[in-house]
Amino acid sequence: LSILKRDVILESPTRNEVYSGYYLEDHNVEVKGDGFADNEGADFTVTGKQLVNGTSDNAFTYELKNNTKAVNYNITPVTGTLTVTVVDDAITVTAVDDEKTYDGIPLANSGFGYTDGILRETDTLTAVVEGTITDPGTEENVVKSYKVMNGTTDVTSCYTFAESVKGTLEVKKVMTPITVTAASDDKVYDGTPLENAGFSYTENILADTDTLTAVVEGTITDPGTENNVVKSYRVMNGTTDVTSCYTFSES
Repeated sequence: LSILKRDVILESPTRNEVYSGYYLEDHNVEVKGDGFADNEGADFTVTGKQLVNGTSDNAFTYELKNNTKAVNYNITPVTGTLTVTVVDDAITVTAVDDEKTYDGIPLANSGFGYTDGILRETDTLTAVVEGTITDPGTEENVVKSYKVMNGTTDVTSCYTFAESVKGTLEVKKVMTPITVTAASDDKVYDGTPLENAGFSYTENILADTDTLTAVVEGTITDPGTENNVVKSYRVMNGTTDVTSCYTFSES
């Protein structure tokens, strides 16, 4: 009389899915081959899991039940695989547009947006946007980089990204005109020339960062009147000439 061992195959599942933001897991180990005898068997601990795109083993261990003797079985474990694939729908990251009237302070805006309805609820997308402009004109606002995090795990590679879209930063010229006015002066004749290089200009238009200077020329010695004339003016922001950032009326 001869009793043969039972051939038992223990196989963990093979699963494939598109990245969901959650771990791909399947703990249902299948018993194949001859199977265990009635009322005998094993308990399974499945540790395999896959979050980001890629493939890993659906690893597991088993422990025979107290009434199950290993000597009665030829047990072959077969490990399945867990595969997560990339989200095919493309996300476009777009830098914001912004504008203002010249005020001597650089215009920068690190804001951005991205395609709705693709990012998983578990994930957060951040981006680095760079661009700056001070004087009137336009400059590009550029998406330099982006990253998607699932908690503390970088899952950027799980998504498809289209080419990022640049924004525009625009600074407009100050349109309210500034009038530069030469000083008036008088005195009683004393044989010496009367001159006054003083001037004033329209208040509350010039930016706090800027300084206006003017060249005023006029002279008179004998009784009478002469024009005191603004020959030129200039607005400086530190060492930068920003006169063109303003509108001037006739002095």
